[in-house]
Amino acid sequence: MKKSACLFYALAISTALNAQDVIPGQTIYSSNFTIDGIPRNCTFYIPLNYSRQETYPLIIVLHDKGSAAKNIIKDYGDILHACADSNSTIIIYPDAVAGTWNDGTEKDSVNDAGYLSILADYFIQRYECNSKQIYVAGFGNGAAMAYKFACDLPVKVAAIASFFNQDNKGACNTVSAPVMPAADIAITANGKLTNEAIGNMFKFFMQYKKE
Repeated sequence: MKKSACLFYALAISTALNAQDVIPGQTIYSSNFTIDGIPRNCTFYIPLNYSRQETYPLIIVLHDKGSAAKNIIKDYGDILHACADSNSTIIIYPDAVAGTWNDGTEKDSVNDAGYLSILADYFIQRYECNSKQIYVAGFGNGAAMAYKFACDLPVKVAAIASFFNQDNKGACNTVSAPVMPAADIAITANGKLTNEAIGNMFKFFMQYKKE
């Protein structure tokens, strides 16, 4: 695996801390929520040198249909978290109900756009994320969900990145948020994103901030 996009690191795995606890950086946490009566799980990464004296960009990463947050972390966690350290960015990895995001293309009662909105608000309040720097990256069905979230709540999303979705925008017809150019998305011979593509995503996202 190439190491040119961002430097790598050693990380610790932990469970979510209570509000009064000190939050060590360069660490993966998990937290459970109940939204609309539905248990939801979210894994998240707190970057190196995290402190409560400033705000942080927030990237929401959405897995593909039939996948899960743990698979994204397994495939791309090293480079994602190294780039998060370099850019002082918090990353959250929500899990969809039954492995599928409700991107609006089928009848589905799960309000995933509402869930992502609640998550964003929670991380703004709990972890000092910047409400003007919320970015969404999605894989496949997760990419369609990223479009839908940006359509449903355009005031919240500063930019999006769409991976492996073949231009599927779900139920979203028009999105006002900037979208990462396809030219910046490179794939390896075994069908995965390159380190450079993920580095490009961070560079693209950090250009944008909501008014």
